[in-house]
Amino acid sequence: MNLAGNAVKFTHTGTVTIQINLKAANERTYSLSFVVTDTGIGIPLEHQEKLFEPFYRIETGDRRQYRGTGLGTTIAREHVRRMGGELLVSSTPGEGSTFWFEIELPIASLPVVPVDNQAPPILAPKRILVADDNALNLELLQQMLARDGHLVTAAHNGNDALSQLALEDFDVVMLDFNMDDLDGLSVFQTYAMGRLHPAPTFFVTADTSSSTAAKLSKAGAAGVVYKPLTFDKLRGAIASVFPNETPTARPEVADRDGARLSVVPVEHIDPAILDLLREIKDQPEFLHKIIGDGIADLRDLLSQLSDAITHRDLHLVHHRAHAMRGVALNIGAVRLGAQCERLMDIPMDQLSASSERLNDDLVSTWKEALQALEELRAPFAGPAQPPA
Repeated sequence: MNLAGNAVKFTHTGTVTIQINLKAANERTYSLSFVVTDTGIGIPLEHQEKLFEPFYRIETGDRRQYRGTGLGTTIAREHVRRMGGELLVSSTPGEGSTFWFEIELPIASLPVVPVDNQAPPILAPKRILVADDNALNLELLQQMLARDGHLVTAAHNGNDALSQLALEDFDVVMLDFNMDDLDGLSVFQTYAMGRLHPAPTFFVTADTSSSTAAKLSKAGAAGVVYKPLTFDKLRGAIASVFPNETPTARPEVADRDGARLSVVPVEHIDPAILDLLREIKDQPEFLHKIIGDGIADLRDLLSQLSDAITHRDLHLVHHRAHAMRGVALNIGAVRLGAQCERLMDIPMDQLSASSERLNDDLVSTWKEALQALEELRAPFAGPAQPPA
């Protein structure tokens, strides 16, 4: 905070950039580099090492403009040293400064998840309409609800959802918020306008921004289910609109302790994704197909998102990043999902100034995610077929 605060203080015009990069990792530790760069007034060479001495302040023409105790950088260096690193500086007067350090940290052990006696109940089968224009997301949602015994009708886009809602009554409706032809909010508003008692409706989305949350909360729907989808999220949503209903028994889940894969590196793939997919349907053919469908979707979406970044199409960048994040989270590609989340709200000035770097970072993370997903998928491939 001290380094960032100083960077802002001494930069009248220009930029301040904070970067945190993973430099190395193994089973026990990982190394991070922290870099704070500004385009401010800079520091003369003769002052750079003295900068870390207690109470040392660089005198300027206007002493009142840069008030301070002269202890901030001293304390910052001491904190970094206690963590095993060294705070360094490089600066050119009139061009700006860069402060950086690198530290090695232990990897935290995975927490033990306690048995939750208040886990959402599973209710008697409901007639549920689900709508999503991404085939992978739609299939996962269908399979998860069907796993709990619900009668699921699938709509492949917003207009299809309206057609289904006009033909049939449902107990619950779940609409993806970000469909291309007609978004979930528009579908709900059209549906609710024509019904005296519309079915409880939930929006499904990967967009966790406060602006979207505010927009959806005003719509009058039953709630929002955020991706990545889990059984508890879906069960909790359904139970919330049937609070007085007696739950059914929780379905049995096969013992899989002897059939686990080695954990895929956590920086790319959420290790819990395989357990979730197996709970949906513990069949090698399903697991191979669903992960393969996710890989195919991510290939298509990369092309679309990369092209949008290159052409600085802000609306399309936001839209395609949202779509890619939803797919990535649903198949456990958490690091790629985080990359997409940053693109979902990126302002135009940053897109224009950094499009090449943004594209490079996206492609690099995408390649790492796909490699990890291919490794996750490989054990579920069927035996090779003999040539005809």
